[in-house]
Amino acid sequence: MIRGVVALMVVLVICLVSAMYFLAAPTRLAARYAAADCQVVPLIDRVTGREISGAEDLAYVATTGAVIVSAHDRMDPARPDGGLYSLPLFALGAGDALTLNTLVPPETREHPFRPHGIAVDEDGQRLAVINRVGEEQVFVEVGSFDQRLWASDVRIRGQRVCRANDLIFEDGPGEALLITIDRGSCDTSIVDLLPGSKSGHVVRFDGASVVGVRDELEFPNGIAGTYVAETRNERLLEQNGSQITLPGGPDNISLDTNGGLVTAVHPALMQLWFYLQGWQGRAPSRIVRADPETGAVEVLFDDPRGDLFSAATSAILVDDKLVAGSVLDSGLLYCEAGG
Repeated sequence: MIRGVVALMVVLVICLVSAMYFLAAPTRLAARYAAADCQVVPLIDRVTGREISGAEDLAYVATTGAVIVSAHDRMDPARPDGGLYSLPLFALGAGDALTLNTLVPPETREHPFRPHGIAVDEDGQRLAVINRVGEEQVFVEVGSFDQRLWASDVRIRGQRVCRANDLIFEDGPGEALLITIDRGSCDTSIVDLLPGSKSGHVVRFDGASVVGVRDELEFPNGIAGTYVAETRNERLLEQNGSQITLPGGPDNISLDTNGGLVTAVHPALMQLWFYLQGWQGRAPSRIVRADPETGAVEVLFDDPRGDLFSAATSAILVDDKLVAGSVLDSGLLYCEAGG
């Protein structure tokens, strides 16, 4: 009896210590932007009047100065459609709430629209979107867009893209896409979830078919230039095999005007998971810039408890202006040095 009680107490202590370890806020790192330089700018959908949450991915259109926002409130039990929104970068500086029209009016859709990763081509004329229509149904859609409307004229579907996560337009003529597939199975598979699982990969769409180009990746969650973000490996992996180690698991990647790799990283993946399940109110946000030439990593923003902005998943850096979106939080984070 005594031995049983002792054993139970040992188990409880181990569980308590483990919980304290995994749920403790990460150590705050020195960052370029302090909290005083940053603010959260609310976004409002003009049609529904609701605040826009879950701006999971962003793309910057250099030719127009517009920020494209891919948003879907995945925590809403009704699972409504999300939206694509375009806003001028300079408008964020005022800090006022922005009321936006969706680029994809509901009446133009024949399927649910729940956008995830997005990419804009070099000319700012074509927009590619990962549309997570259902639990195991994903479309990769491409179409022309302006500041008012976007409509797909190319649709990729099937098991090869059922776990599509992020994408970019490949350099060169045509509309080839490189697409990260974060895990191997379309449904929930224990093999994909095991620590060290390398079932993620990258595929290429050449305009006609989808072929694999890179295998054995640990949850590839973002792609930019020649780099892929491996969330579970806490690194950016280059095509030639070189890597840049990061202070957290990277999510989406973007390129700044100097070729730097800007990515939101998750410094506490267990806390992120609790947050996504609705078991924790906030999750850390950390945004970094990596120099592909030297491998040097600079922390741009750090919010270990997610007090100002929770669980950032994407970021763009334009000159001295930093913009970030979140998987669940509302609005956009906007930082400007000296702000």
